Amino acid sequence: EAAPRAPGAAAAGAPEEAGAEWQSAAPARSRRTWTPTTAKALQSQSSTTVRSRAIVQSSAFEAAFLCLIILNTLVMAIEAQYKGLDDGFQAGYPGMDTPAAEIWPWAPKFFEVAEWAFGVLFVLELLLKLAALQLSFFTELANYLDLVIVAFWLVGASGYVMPLDATFLRLVRLMRLLRLIRVAKAFAGFDALYVMIASLKASCSALVWSSVVLFVLQTMIALILQTLLEEFIQDETNKQSDRELIYRYFGTFSKATLSLFEITLANWIPVGRALTYSVSEWYLLFVLGHKFIVGFAVVTVLTGVFLQETFKVASSDNFIMVTKRERAIRTHTEKMRRLFATADTDSSGSLNREEFMGCVGAPAVKTWLAAMGLQVSDAAQLFEMIDDGDGALTAEELVKGVARMKGSARALDMAVLMEENRSLRAQLGQICTESRQILAQLNVPADRDRGQPTDPVSPVSSGFLA
Repeated sequence: EAAPRAPGAAAAGAPEEAGAEWQSAAPARSRRTWTPTTAKALQSQSSTTVRSRAIVQSSAFEAAFLCLIILNTLVMAIEAQYKGLDDGFQAGYPGMDTPAAEIWPWAPKFFEVAEWAFGVLFVLELLLKLAALQLSFFTELANYLDLVIVAFWLVGASGYVMPLDATFLRLVRLMRLLRLIRVAKAFAGFDALYVMIASLKASCSALVWSSVVLFVLQTMIALILQTLLEEFIQDETNKQSDRELIYRYFGTFSKATLSLFEITLANWIPVGRALTYSVSEWYLLFVLGHKFIVGFAVVTVLTGVFLQETFKVASSDNFIMVTKRERAIRTHTEKMRRLFATADTDSSGSLNREEFMGCVGAPAVKTWLAAMGLQVSDAAQLFEMIDDGDGALTAEELVKGVARMKGSARALDMAVLMEENRSLRAQLGQICTESRQILAQLNVPADRDRGQPTDPVSPVSSGFLA
């Protein structure tokens, strides 16, 4: 048998007869003999690459290293607590009379070991991804972040002192927690997390415009209020303490804007009392009006916009819709299997008519099915509609049949019914046409008067019409 040609030779347009000449003209170092063993090795290498790619892209792989990232974050939190205790001792904060090394003597060694352990594991993850994904590794932005983090750790582990702060590099690691978004789509337990993240992403536009509207409104009011209170602050006949208090809240544009946001979103009582007690009680109307209009009405409208965006995402996101549908199917299947197990009194694995009617005909079961959207008025008729004709219901038939029967008629059901009606009418018209042709062949008139023939007919035709 002839040895297989080099891949790509046919694509290059080289004839099979010129294969030997092409090999002889090529340099010796570029020649390759394609044998069945070589082809098998290449196929094995390709299958290994596919399997390794599937492993590093699997949900289990992502979840495992996500747990590792969360664990690393917890260790970083403990290390931050340790440094906080030491900073409090060095600053002479009351009650911090002992250095952190004496409170947690095990901490320095633990942090050093944990740093090396997490670093090695993250390097291993990066190498596995590079080996499996190859050039496609560089198509995702998250992989660049992992590459930078691992590179910084390797440089620091080598003993080189980088100009960047080590604390900043540790905080950069926290950004890897964003991988939780990708893992959330793979596990059913993360549905709520994915809904929240998707909703926040969809509400970014509403957040920007809401912030612009609220900021413009607050700045306008701040300019007016600062202008009105400027005379009070400059009047030396007023108490010095009152002038300082009003200046603290409304002395500059930035102070006035911050005070208005405090009235709107935070504790509005101190600012309101400062205006009312120090300047004039008439400012009570302004404080209450601002709180009612901006604090209640405007903020409530903004909250409603965010809720609307959340519901819009929940109703239009493909992943959420599929997840909700799969969850509903699992719930329905579980309930129907429980009903099947209860009705199957002889444990035969199927329900006959008597078992089905005895269970479904019970008032409690009827109410339970009605709550699920299936109104059972005639159990026998329901059995006939669900059964496939063998007189026994299996668990699969019960699950699919009840799912098909419950709820109101859908647009698809009506469309199918209309199509079947049109098909029946077409078949009926064809039958009528064929009947007329047969009657014409038998010389029988098509018109009848109350079932009686208008013309004498033969006994054969009379028997046919009967």
